[in-house]
Amino acid sequence: MVRACTSIVCTWFVWSLIYYGYLGFGWYVPLEYVLDNLTDVSKSRWIVRVYEVLLLGLVAMFFGWLGGWRQVWRRYAAPALKRLWDDPAPEQLGPASPGGPALWSELRAAGAHAAADRLVSDARSGSMNDVDFVRIAHVWAMVRIGRMPMADFTDTVLRLGAAAWTHPSGARDLPQRTAAHDLMTGQVRIGTVVQGPGDTPARGGFGLALSPAELGTSALAIGPSRSGKTSQLVRPVTEALCLQALARTATIITVGTGTEPAVPDDAFDIIIRLGDPRSLRDFDIYGGTHDSQQAASILAEALVGDLTSTVGPIAHSVPRAATALAELLGPFRAVHHRFPQVPELQELLSGNQDAIDSLRNALEAAGQDAYLRVLDKSSRETNAGEIIRALLRDRIAILEPLLAPRTHARPFLLGAALQEPQRIRIDLPTSGLAEASDVAARLVLAQFNIYAATRPDQTAFAFLVLDVAARAITTGSLHGVQRLRSAHAGVLLTLQLLDDIAESLHFPLLETVGCLVCWPGLSPRDTQRINDKRPNPYLTSSTPSDLSLVSMPSDHKNMAAPFLARLHS
Repeated sequence: MVRACTSIVCTWFVWSLIYYGYLGFGWYVPLEYVLDNLTDVSKSRWIVRVYEVLLLGLVAMFFGWLGGWRQVWRRYAAPALKRLWDDPAPEQLGPASPGGPALWSELRAAGAHAAADRLVSDARSGSMNDVDFVRIAHVWAMVRIGRMPMADFTDTVLRLGAAAWTHPSGARDLPQRTAAHDLMTGQVRIGTVVQGPGDTPARGGFGLALSPAELGTSALAIGPSRSGKTSQLVRPVTEALCLQALARTATIITVGTGTEPAVPDDAFDIIIRLGDPRSLRDFDIYGGTHDSQQAASILAEALVGDLTSTVGPIAHSVPRAATALAELLGPFRAVHHRFPQVPELQELLSGNQDAIDSLRNALEAAGQDAYLRVLDKSSRETNAGEIIRALLRDRIAILEPLLAPRTHARPFLLGAALQEPQRIRIDLPTSGLAEASDVAARLVLAQFNIYAATRPDQTAFAFLVLDVAARAITTGSLHGVQRLRSAHAGVLLTLQLLDDIAESLHFPLLETVGCLVCWPGLSPRDTQRINDKRPNPYLTSSTPSDLSLVSMPSDHKNMAAPFLARLHS
């Protein structure tokens, strides 16, 4: 709209310059030729007016193209005129009138006329917004599949109306919306489709939107620093998922540096600031699992998942690290009924004799002979095993300043958080502790991959926005992201360059994600790699422009791969 209004002002300004001769009178040379050869002088005034209208039309067409007037007409003016022409007056819509979803015809068909009347009344009075509508519609879907009694639904609606089943935070909307949302379909608009090679003219000028159907295939955004990844993609997607969380249809976790958060603090239920002593929540390194093998796998992926060597003492480091950790986590949990905290794990990995003896005595007192043998086995490691344990010890020591537990902070369990529609933000340190931040980012991604895929209830969409993905992407994490597609979950990863990750991960990453968004300023090497794996006529050079490639899953009925989107609009 701002662009369209600006172009209107420019049209008026340029036409004034032409009309009053500030740009010369060369525009009227064709008119003078016509008037000189005119035999009927009485028609001259009408010819002048028609010529001026044509000239004004050319100026308006030019600035209308720049300002997107065609799109404004399609999105705003045409629907408004259609509603004014076609819709009946409000008083004509009786309680039993058939029609769209806002009349709750499904409730009436099921016999819940009183509940439908209450919801229609709240909508007409303005006390119901789109978040309320989607939230109640979601609960009604649970009734239809037998997960909630009809009587409970009707009673709650009659008592609370549009405020029924409000999000635990009590919020029914975000403090501010910066993007165009359609919560009925779960879509958020990210740009405008531009007609290009292979596209039909019907697509040109229409908005391009993302929904859980596309985000569930996971997304990768590549572009230089300050190219607009946050403002043009991360922010609208985060905002959309926060709204869907308020409607109880999604859970979102965002991970970033926290310096310039895409969405303000008051849009989240939980904010965890790693390494900040003022943070009210601690991040649990195990995510709340009670399985020592699963806990060891998560930690191994986070601590050594970035090591890609296939030869030497650190070859196959992740499974070997998982085994070494399980040999300590299992015995510790058997006697303490919990996993060791970061300082305790650091002592066990470093071979602190007092810590080992204390654990051994506790196992003997509890009669845990099997775990005693596991502990004794871990103390007889080979040289290669000692190298892995030394590496784990060093990485845990790096991680300790960020994740050491504090007495005043409540632990945050990511596995439990995914069971509820929550809005969670995790801020990594803005300066210093860079390696610890990398390990923490891998830890969050590893936990999300496991817990999102193994949720007992996968009705709500689970999504992770990882705005610092360069060192978090590993072979193991990519395998985990692939499993999210069938678990109603997905991730959004952002990179500045493909070279920020190991070269062996370039093609696996491009194969794993279903959505690819590229910003101007890509290096020629990145352009070539992307075209080699996902050929596209739009991505042909690294010349900066205002156009970016948006490649969507080709099997989705409402999306076609690829689209060219103007993300600045």
